[in-house]
Amino acid sequence: TALTVRLTALPSDGTLFFPYVGRIQAGGKTVREIRDQLRMGLSPQYTEVKVDVKVVRYNSQRILLSGSFKAPGPQPINNIPLSLVQAISVAGLDLGDANLAGLTLRRGGKDYPIDVDTLNRPNSQLNKIYLKDGDYLHLNSNSKNKIYVLGEVQRPQVITFGTTSVT
Repeated sequence: TALTVRLTALPSDGTLFFPYVGRIQAGGKTVREIRDQLRMGLSPQYTEVKVDVKVVRYNSQRILLSGSFKAPGPQPINNIPLSLVQAISVAGLDLGDANLAGLTLRRGGKDYPIDVDTLNRPNSQLNKIYLKDGDYLHLNSNSKNKIYVLGEVQRPQVITFGTTSVT
């Protein structure tokens, strides 16, 4: 007799239990390693074993967004690479307050300033940045960027801005 096993999800602790095999620590293993371990555990009971393992999502991998996003907080990373532009699109920008020139990507303890305002410019490379587990994105608010118009002027005022250049 043949037995086909299809696993479509794991508990959040990365383990699974399967009859005749027992508990398997799947977290940190490749799909091939899990498939082989299941096949070996089931082979004494069945003459022909076909095992199909598919990763649906990575519960332990995520990025964190903070600042002037409409939906800040953690975003999961799954088996499809997540680009910077996609993460920003999912979180949404608070256009009334977001400083498009004030995005910072923190990766591995190092900060990388990113100007989202360049996305619509020719030869923009922002769509080629892919995020990794543990990345942190912070988007500053416009309230931090101010120009003070003082002195012998008709209207002294404070102007906020959020782009790369002021014209």
